[in-house]
Amino acid sequence: MTKGKTKNSVLKGLTPEKEIKRWSKSFSIGDAREEINVEKIDNGFLVSYYKEWYDEKKGYRSFRKKVFSNKNPLGDEYQVSESKSALKDIIDNLD
Repeated sequence: MTKGKTKNSVLKGLTPEKEIKRWSKSFSIGDAREEINVEKIDNGFLVSYYKEWYDEKKGYRSFRKKVFSNKNPLGDEYQVSESKSALKDIIDNLD
């Protein structure tokens, strides 16, 4: 730091970053849990899908997928129902 400047005075000169816009939805049915997270980025939306479940033969399993979308799958124009396959359907229908 330069002479005469304190850490706080240097921090006051920084401009705050844009507010990060995020949406999320998750639910559990029995041993299965599904989750979708959406983050607004400069040119669209980053969509993350995660599912974990218990398989009697293989034990605990999980699946993760990240995709780019021009549309927000959790936005107001999408009314997602609380069904077992709703979140997977969102991921499968992304452009």
